[in-house]
Amino acid sequence: MKAIVGNVIASGSEIGRRAIIFDGTRISDIRTPDTLDSSKYEIEDFGDNYIAAGFIDLHINGAGGEIYQFDRDPKSTEKMCQAIAEVGTVYFVPVISATDIEEYRQIRDYTRNTIEVHPQILGIHFEGPFINSEKIGFGRPECIGNNAVDCRDIYYDLLDDMKVMMTIAPEALDRDIALKMMKDGVILSFGHSKSSADLCRDYLDLGIRYSTHLFNGMPPITGREPGLAGVCLSSPKVTCSIVLDGHHLADSAVALTWKMKSSDQVCLITDGMPPLNSSSSKFKYHDFEISISENGALLDQRGALSGTKVPQLDMCKRLIDITGARLDKAVDTLTRAPAKVLGLEHKIGDVRVGLTPSFTIFSKTLAPVATFLNGQ
Repeated sequence: MKAIVGNVIASGSEIGRRAIIFDGTRISDIRTPDTLDSSKYEIEDFGDNYIAAGFIDLHINGAGGEIYQFDRDPKSTEKMCQAIAEVGTVYFVPVISATDIEEYRQIRDYTRNTIEVHPQILGIHFEGPFINSEKIGFGRPECIGNNAVDCRDIYYDLLDDMKVMMTIAPEALDRDIALKMMKDGVILSFGHSKSSADLCRDYLDLGIRYSTHLFNGMPPITGREPGLAGVCLSSPKVTCSIVLDGHHLADSAVALTWKMKSSDQVCLITDGMPPLNSSSSKFKYHDFEISISENGALLDQRGALSGTKVPQLDMCKRLIDITGARLDKAVDTLTRAPAKVLGLEHKIGDVRVGLTPSFTIFSKTLAPVATFLNGQ
């Protein structure tokens, strides 16, 4: 049995200096350090550093100089996983932009084999093909549209082994197909859409409960047409992901989101790209040439924002600076909130007896110190 000691953040609260006892599969006890018998446990003391549940990124394209969708080989995936862990994130869901059916199948088959080696990959997030053609992001335009592919073919065989997310525009996906997908177990998310507020509410009534990078890839809120952003922000049923790199959102939009939502209804996502934890400064994504601008933003040749290179811990610090959020509540956005979106709160996302021993350890200045995945 192992034990790690530090300032523990659990269930949305700082509970002070504690020892967490675990084996490779589950946390067995949480107690004060003075009750530990050093002859029974392999103890690692992290001093005054914080210990939280392993951070979860629901939206990452790449890191460490690699892009998951295109660099489908074991060495590239290992490099990406290592780069993500080094900056404090334990689990992640790679994003797949809209493409043709053959590439979808290749990614499906590769991921099915990859998760056996890399359990930190929790599933796949398909960002398309059912998105608005005017809000396609990095998707291939010819692969966008209503019922563009037999989507069940690309996801159904994955559902027993991993989580499948899909960002959809209500105007681009038939209600019956959306219901069928959710019945299968796909986690649908609002995004890349020009939907009216009324149409969004209609699909909210179907059971969609998540929004992809709120405010980005959707029209702005207006007084007479709040649109997708307004409905997702105001509904207590919707958990919203946001990108806090200093470029995707104005501080006031961040503050508004935090005021409207509880801490377990906001997910900080990186929308990470190859420069995340790497020296990469230029890369290609489909037909887009992307580079780091003078102010640090990732921009394509059109001048459009194109993901980020900012780790989750830096985004967490930015959230605290903007909103004055308590640290334990800010950590919810990286742990309990994304675990709930995935329906995995009974396994990960918190420090509780019976849950998986995966942890992110970070300093008082919110710098990464160490990570544990399944006790290692």
